Amino acid sequence: MTLVALLTTSDGRGSGDFNVDDPDGVQGRWAGDRVAIVGDYAEDGDLPNAPIPASEIYASCREGRDFINISELVAAWLERVLQGRFVGVPATRGVPGTRCFVRPGQTVTRRNQGELETGRVVEVTAHKIVVDWPTGRSTCDVYNPDFLI
Repeated sequence: MTLVALLTTSDGRGSGDFNVDDPDGVQGRWAGDRVAIVGDYAEDGDLPNAPIPASEIYASCREGRDFINISELVAAWLERVLQGRFVGVPATRGVPGTRCFVRPGQTVTRRNQGELETGRVVEVTAHKIVVDWPTGRSTCDVYNPDFLI
């Protein structure tokens, strides 16, 4: 879904458009651009005629050279489209994050006194998640959820 949004050239003329506020310009941001999915084992021959050798793209992205990291812009757009939140710790330069997506109605699991317990997400806001468990309702911080997806 994210690639479709980034590559779309639609301006709202059709019925399949994303009907969501887009203040950061995520929709169509890469329209017309040459896009490649490149990992850390890419070789120069994988992308002939690329302006940057394929073997250097992954490192360049991780080091913040030549490219702009739009992960947070895309995450915010997805939250609006899917009406949920990315929870957990976001990635920072060089350190991977541990985030997952949560929205109301979703089933989650946690350990309660050594036993697995299943609950249902009731509310997700910018700062908190409310979950109904068999043992009662609980609230946790979006950066430190006490459950598993």
